[in-house]
Amino acid sequence: MATIGVVGAGIAGLVCAQALQQYGHQVVVYEKSRGVGGRMATRRLASTCADHGVRYLEPEGEALRYLLGVLHDHHVVRAWRGAIAQMLSDGSCHFLAPSRRYIAREGVNAVAKWLAVGLDIRRQHRVTAIAPVAKQGWQITFEDEQPDTWADALVLAIPAPQAVDLLTPLTPLGLPLPVLDAVRAVEFSPCISAIATYSHEQGEFLDYSQAWHGIQFDTHPDLAWISFETSKRPSLIPDKATPPVFVFQSTAAFADQYQNAQDLQPAGMILVQQAAQALYDWLDQPVDLYVHRWRYAFAQRPYPGPYIATQTPLPLLCSGDWCGGQQVGGAIASGLQAATYFQQKLGDTPAALSFHELVQALCDRSSAESA
Repeated sequence: MATIGVVGAGIAGLVCAQALQQYGHQVVVYEKSRGVGGRMATRRLASTCADHGVRYLEPEGEALRYLLGVLHDHHVVRAWRGAIAQMLSDGSCHFLAPSRRYIAREGVNAVAKWLAVGLDIRRQHRVTAIAPVAKQGWQITFEDEQPDTWADALVLAIPAPQAVDLLTPLTPLGLPLPVLDAVRAVEFSPCISAIATYSHEQGEFLDYSQAWHGIQFDTHPDLAWISFETSKRPSLIPDKATPPVFVFQSTAAFADQYQNAQDLQPAGMILVQQAAQALYDWLDQPVDLYVHRWRYAFAQRPYPGPYIATQTPLPLLCSGDWCGGQQVGGAIASGLQAATYFQQKLGDTPAALSFHELVQALCDRSSAESA
């Protein structure tokens, strides 16, 4: 049995950690944030919540389709019949063909929380350095004077540019340059998300059956997506009505202008002003506005394989949705195959765990804990 450190509690990191744990390894996950899930992010509001990273889930790929089916049966997600429109350059809209989409009453982050159950996750542990030490393994260093820790092997389940920061100092210590070059070659585009809440009076004419529930913009210079979040779920507080909540997401070109901005509120206001011009004039008068920057939102130039691995100077592997470039489905595949790689290198048996078997094991554990 090996001790394996997983840096990053996004979907790839969680799946990898769960599979390694099923193989019998001792696994610790280190996450720089307070929560888990990465872009599977949900912001809690007064009486509801809003998904400001991944917009919704579609059953793309066999593994994600199976997971969503299981989570639907366990009432973690539900089908969403939201109408998605496409805004054309002339200001007209047409509706996209209906497809199977899933959301969660508690927000899309509920999926990540389900995958995190039973793991040893050290939140607010930002890894600042890793170093190989003979006969001891990987030394993992954190910020804020948290004590160093050790692992026999490492999984860097973080965006490629963040992995580069940790890998670059290792080249004089034996890390093969082709490994570093492969991670460096991955390119991301950024995104800014603005969550806006409105008064009941402002949106009194809106209801859950309005013509659209999400709009994607293909040619707008600033806006890429608007969602009427209130259409996804009722109030999380019984007998309390939910005010209108919208999420606005930017284009990469717009977000590029704010890569180093300390204050993102001006960027959020521009997005709601643009939305007001395209839709309802009161959208530029939110009651509250929360703005988040995703520096590594989408892999524009992903790595073609499911992971990048090396045994030199010690066992190390890079994983994430940027390996294969299929977002949530790609993250699942990357995490599972990364665990299989380490099991073959470090485990007693080379048997590969299927994703169906892993999900069933999580279901069995959930049932046992709730009994």
